[in-house]
Amino acid sequence: AINDSYQATIQKEQEMLIDDIHRIFQKNGTSSEDCMKLEKPVKPKVGIDPSGYIYEAVASNRVQDATVTLYQNVSGTKTAVASGDSSIFGSANPLTTDADGHYEWFVPQGLWLVEVSKAGYDNNNSQSCTNIANADKQIENGITWLKVLPPQTAVNIGLVNKDAPYVKNIVATADGVEIEFSRYMDETTLIPANFTLKSGGSDVSFTVEKRNSEASPTAPETFYTSRILLKTAAQTNGTQLAVTVSTGVTSYAGTTAGATYSNTLT
Repeated sequence: AINDSYQATIQKEQEMLIDDIHRIFQKNGTSSEDCMKLEKPVKPKVGIDPSGYIYEAVASNRVQDATVTLYQNVSGTKTAVASGDSSIFGSANPLTTDADGHYEWFVPQGLWLVEVSKAGYDNNNSQSCTNIANADKQIENGITWLKVLPPQTAVNIGLVNKDAPYVKNIVATADGVEIEFSRYMDETTLIPANFTLKSGGSDVSFTVEKRNSEASPTAPETFYTSRILLKTAAQTNGTQLAVTVSTGVTSYAGTTAGATYSNTLT
């Protein structure tokens, strides 16, 4: 965002530059008609907010192709902003997040709200952003609005998918079994009691290692992971291993696995 005073300064300097170019052309014999082809600049389209990214469970797990919609507080009323409207300097609304889950608009000073949706996920909005200071928000008519100014460049919003998690990929390694889940999982449920590992019908002892553990952006003391290693004490190259994953494992959204998973690996 940029305030009106600064916009006016930029526009004035641009106009002065065009006037100087006009004078140079006229001095060198260029017709006034040719000079007039250089039009006065329009109000500059500058700004970088509200902006941020959309994620699922953890900040690194970005959500592409989410629909992000901007609303403005107009006299205390939540008002949809039309795509191309001058209040957002001609930007599109809604936007679709890119491969990095990113989005951004250009807006002037005011009160703004960002809403997010995608098929398969619960809807969410910028009121859920815990990283934005209270001083940079304003509550009106039950809605917590983003204040611009200051610039709002970290409006990072999480989406939640409540589908039952499942084993997406599994592979035997030299020191155990690597498992990848379809969702980030609640690490407190990724414990040995929710897995079995057998060789020739006998239990194989193992520990559970989290491969991509990451803190929740909204609850920093809570960690999620989507990849684990059932690490054995001895080398398992060429050993046939029977693996089970119980329904006790739970996704970050609190959804348990739909069925017990079993597989035999070599």
